[in-house]
Amino acid sequence: MKEFKDRRGCPRSTLDTPLIGLVQFDTYEYCSDLSSFEQASHAFYLTVCDIGEKGARVESSYDLTPVPQLLFLIFDRPNTAWKACYARAAWSRRDSTRNQYAVGLAFSAGLEDSSAVGKLLSGYPIPKPDDLQFLTATPLIRSIPENAVCRLLNSLAMKTLQSGDRLFSQGDVGDALYIIQEGKCTVQVPKDGKLCLVARLMEGDVVGEMAVLTGEPRSAHVEAETPMKLWGLGKAQFEMVSAECPDLRFFLTELVTHRFESEPLTGERAIGKYTIKNKLGKGGWSIVYHGVHKILNVPVAIKMLKHNMAMEQSFLDKFRNEAKIIARMNHRNIVRVYDIEEAFHTVFIIMEYLEGQGLDGLLARMGIIPVPQAVDLLVQICEGLAYAHEQGIVHQDIKPANIFVQAEDRVRILDFGLACPSGSEDLNMAGTIYYAAPEQLEGHQVDVRTDIYALGITAYELVTGRRPYPEDDLNELVERRLHQDVPDPCELDPGITESLRNFILKACSRNPAHRYQYIGEALSDLRPLHADLCRTSDEAALERHQVMSMFFVFREEHQLALNRLLEEFGSKVQDLGVVVKVAHFKDV
Repeated sequence: MKEFKDRRGCPRSTLDTPLIGLVQFDTYEYCSDLSSFEQASHAFYLTVCDIGEKGARVESSYDLTPVPQLLFLIFDRPNTAWKACYARAAWSRRDSTRNQYAVGLAFSAGLEDSSAVGKLLSGYPIPKPDDLQFLTATPLIRSIPENAVCRLLNSLAMKTLQSGDRLFSQGDVGDALYIIQEGKCTVQVPKDGKLCLVARLMEGDVVGEMAVLTGEPRSAHVEAETPMKLWGLGKAQFEMVSAECPDLRFFLTELVTHRFESEPLTGERAIGKYTIKNKLGKGGWSIVYHGVHKILNVPVAIKMLKHNMAMEQSFLDKFRNEAKIIARMNHRNIVRVYDIEEAFHTVFIIMEYLEGQGLDGLLARMGIIPVPQAVDLLVQICEGLAYAHEQGIVHQDIKPANIFVQAEDRVRILDFGLACPSGSEDLNMAGTIYYAAPEQLEGHQVDVRTDIYALGITAYELVTGRRPYPEDDLNELVERRLHQDVPDPCELDPGITESLRNFILKACSRNPAHRYQYIGEALSDLRPLHADLCRTSDEAALERHQVMSMFFVFREEHQLALNRLLEEFGSKVQDLGVVVKVAHFKDV
């Protein structure tokens, strides 16, 4: 080796991309009885920030100045080879904000090729050179900044499994996540008394991230299908690294979101008083599940804010806002909210479970909605919006996908996630561009007339089977929306009644002052048409009552206390206009 004596003035090159380095050294510490020394051997990765012929500047999790001599190795990526030399720490400075040390290494001699790195590291728990090439290519490690890679590598611990071994079970504490380097495993959940396969994971996949990310117990069983080699990252180490590198948490959050979206089957996961059964669908920022109340066994829809959205405080606030807005509404044409729960580091809105289909699905199946049916649907949407507007709420995203059609064409308005007080400025251009009013596109204040415009576009689509403007070029769509009136729907279907045509054209006026000024005006124009075209039984169908039964199984000594509870309960529900009937069965 070529030895160095004078290192001052030796040129160094600052690296655009930090390199991966490695140090190995021995330390000597007194035994507990102070009679002799004990030798301890250390090896860990560090980040090489710049390097020259006679030294390097590195970032390390430890202060290396007390070490008299260490073996320094650096990975030469272009040549996929390691170079090594002996060195010492000439200086060290601690960065308290990142809990890292900037260390200046002085080389004792020049760097030379080293082929014995794997053998050198054989007794250490950190990844070996072959492992390093695999790990640095995984999406998880590529998701974090280069200067944080070594810190993560030092936190990994290898684990091996044989076929049939269980990595963890549903309900276990989520103390680590794992990167699969070799082999395959199955993810299974108990459902209806048997284990159901949810996913099969293999090389490069991450497993166990959900429990580490959310702090909840494991949601599934994971078993090795073949012999496996994995690298575990403990929860404490994950919290430490992700505090410095939020991108790591964001990557795992995206992964959790993707799995929630793509897996049709889910374990019966408890969300407060409710149990998730299976996935119903997904939207831009939420996933909807079918669930049941644990005690009452009442079916519910459970709307979960996607985990990647839950990281954004603005989305989290909007989602909570939706629950609060709908929870205070009570109208037959607006979906009901029962509860709100927070778990798994996100928010769940518990809503009534609806059977039927979205208006967008009905439109896709039928192509064009017959005028009598379209008028009936529009009247119900107007009635729901009239109620919301009376509460001072503008929906902001009226479109077929947010209208649910139940049996006998009973309508429910969904998704108040973008709702806001009337007169608010819509600076984020919320809503769907194909139905957005000109004032929304320009970021101006929105009011009830914004919903009326979207309703007009929806009406146009229902009776013609298409929206009014070409949509190949969104810029052109916006220009037409701002500067051209909607075309006459009768040009596509001359059979559209004159009153419905006038309703559509007025609702879709570019100037809000020329539209209906409130939804009651629109209803005044639609109701005569509704009376002429629609069945007289529709109103009665909308007023149909529902019946709920509840059974109490009790002993005789409970009768008096139960009577008091029933009297109190009966009094409260009668105040709501609900009729209570009680039947008593003796000696069951």
